[in-house]
Amino acid sequence: CLEIGGFMSASNGFIELSEEVTAIVRKYNIAKEVVDNSKNKLASKEKDYLNHYYLFIDDVNQAFLNLDNLDKEIINNDFFTPCQYDWWKKYYSKSTYYRLKSQAMSEFLRLFYDQM
Repeated sequence: CLEIGGFMSASNGFIELSEEVTAIVRKYNIAKEVVDNSKNKLASKEKDYLNHYYLFIDDVNQAFLNLDNLDKEIINNDFFTPCQYDWWKKYYSKSTYYRLKSQAMSEFLRLFYDQM
């Protein structure tokens, strides 16, 4: 099941935003794995059960694609393909990075939940 919590508002704290984005990305990765592992093993009629996984994957992809480039960089580097832990230090001060990350997470969640 791919149930996730609900994004309440941009006033959610940094930790709550991060936990929500992490949960969506975790479920996205699970959905992709289920689809990839099931694709070639099921008869075409049995593939209907994968539709909710496909829809979830598409919703996440669309939310990500609609972000501006800075938000994409932050969401990608911190959640989808975590690179070096402190990748941002050569670009931003700590306070600027956390402000930008909070904005990126809020925008990603807004775009994601607006599709539902």
